[in-house]
Amino acid sequence: MLLDTVNFEDQHGKVQPVDLDSLSWCQSLPTYVEMSEIDGGKNGLQRYMDILTRVKSDVSGLGSRDLLRKDYKEWVVGTGPGLRLGISSVPYSQEKWVIRDGVQELEKAVKAWVTERSLDIHVILTAYTTERSQSFHRELSLYTLSGGDQGLGERLEKETRASLDLSPIRIGEVQWWDQKNVRASRKQVYPILRDLIECSSRM
Repeated sequence: MLLDTVNFEDQHGKVQPVDLDSLSWCQSLPTYVEMSEIDGGKNGLQRYMDILTRVKSDVSGLGSRDLLRKDYKEWVVGTGPGLRLGISSVPYSQEKWVIRDGVQELEKAVKAWVTERSLDIHVILTAYTTERSQSFHRELSLYTLSGGDQGLGERLEKETRASLDLSPIRIGEVQWWDQKNVRASRKQVYPILRDLIECSSRM
């Protein structure tokens, strides 16, 4: 709950009434009070958040396949038989990933995952905090099968200027963008992709 709401901070637009109700219940527990006292009156939530964020972000020991399947969701969208869309959320920067594995190995891993999951479209959403400036960043990548909707990336970039604000970074066969709107997570990105695909399937 802490991670999903980004420590219950309103500016991220993720806090729902049910989250606040759950937080109030947790804060009424003796163990929560004890943790707050240990912190010397500091925000106990922030301490938990720091620990959880550090653990979640440590993916240095995971290979590309494990990164792609660690936080993964899949849907069938569009009319008729539909298209199988998979989205992997990865707490790792594209730059570090490419430096670690190389462009060819990364592309190979993405293609292997697409084949394993029988996907028509695969999207990777990276989210990370820079070590030097401690600023939060998001990136989006798109891979479509040969013979698939090759114009999807162009339409995605064009039609989401206001909602996602994508800045292109071309890496081999996988299309990458720097996502300037860091508030848009998978919850916001999936409906946008779904609508674009459904619109294309009706044309």
